[in-house]
Amino acid sequence: MDAQRDTPALDWSDLQLLVKVRDAGSMLRAARRLGLAASTVSRRMTSLEQAAGAPLVERGTNGVRMTPAGDALAACGAELETGIGRALRELPRPGAAVTGTVRVSAGDGFANAIVSAAAACAAKHPGIRFELALEDRVLNLVRREADVAVRTINAGETSLVYRKLRLLEYGIFADARYLAARGAPRRLAELARHDWVGFAPPLDRIPSERWLRARAAKAPRLAASNFTALLAATSAGLGIAALPVLSAGGLVPVLPGSDLPALPVWLVVHRDARKLPHVSAFVQALIVELGRPA
Repeated sequence: MDAQRDTPALDWSDLQLLVKVRDAGSMLRAARRLGLAASTVSRRMTSLEQAAGAPLVERGTNGVRMTPAGDALAACGAELETGIGRALRELPRPGAAVTGTVRVSAGDGFANAIVSAAAACAAKHPGIRFELALEDRVLNLVRREADVAVRTINAGETSLVYRKLRLLEYGIFADARYLAARGAPRRLAELARHDWVGFAPPLDRIPSERWLRARAAKAPRLAASNFTALLAATSAGLGIAALPVLSAGGLVPVLPGSDLPALPVWLVVHRDARKLPHVSAFVQALIVELGRPA
């Protein structure tokens, strides 16, 4: 069995000092800014290098230059320092107003609902701020890249809490101008003679998209990389599309009653994040907003 090297135990205060040395460009300047003796800073850097098992700074008459190992370790230290500072700012204070930043991850099709929930939450708690990441990439809540997510898949991570809010019903829709020019299909077989718009990979794997693709006789007139573009293309009359009923306002239903697959909508939150008052407040607002009937 291969021997594994243990992760060295580093002194957090020395790691913070490394960040200050990097930012100052010399141990002397770092010492002056911190009110320490230059010899103390030098000794602690030597101690940190011994603990890390690698040279971290190259000493010179004009200051210091970080080694690649020193740059990497200083970057980690700065990131930790930022994270700790943010966590301390967001700690609940007895009797204090609810404050903090909620980081939300979702596909762009949920933007309106999330923004409405944020507005409702902010009306009750003006001290809460929001960061909304609308992208195809699923942010890693386990690693706390976000606090809350809205998903249509359940990966079953044990450190996350999943709550099913609703089923996202799908239908076939088109713009009235398209139907006036091309006529409305009256049965499923007639879909093959119509233009349609859909998603580009990897979103083309959505069940409703696959349902429509199987009944179309040609490639989509337009393949969109996100929901906003798909909805815009449908509204512009480029073709019919499989869309959530919830988001298809202003478009005309085509072949109502078609049995398109629905998708579950999951609210996902990290077990630790949900204990924070500002995250909990937003989660409650989002449950109300996304739980509304279509």
